[in-house]
Amino acid sequence: MAQPLQPEKAYFKDDGSIPNSALPFLVYRQAFTLGSSDLAGTIAEHFARNDWTGSWRASVFPFHHYHSTTHEVLAVYRGTATLQPILPERSCNAFL
Repeated sequence: MAQPLQPEKAYFKDDGSIPNSALPFLVYRQAFTLGSSDLAGTIAEHFARNDWTGSWRASVFPFHHYHSTTHEVLAVYRGTATLQPILPERSCNAFL
């Protein structure tokens, strides 16, 4: 039996400009099988099964923002994404 995928976790202190959650920022690397002919569709279906709706493809906001009533989920199915989770002086490189 395969072991459940364990995420990388990061906790961020409140810097006074954007509220931070006490919950960790999670990164799951290689969470989806690369063999799918429509990996983007597979990821969208997974998001829908978890009721993570209101999604879009192809870009992220080029500015810091936060959601006070929900969480945000990002999947990179091809290429790379360099993100700045909350604090501008820190970044998280998410890639497959």
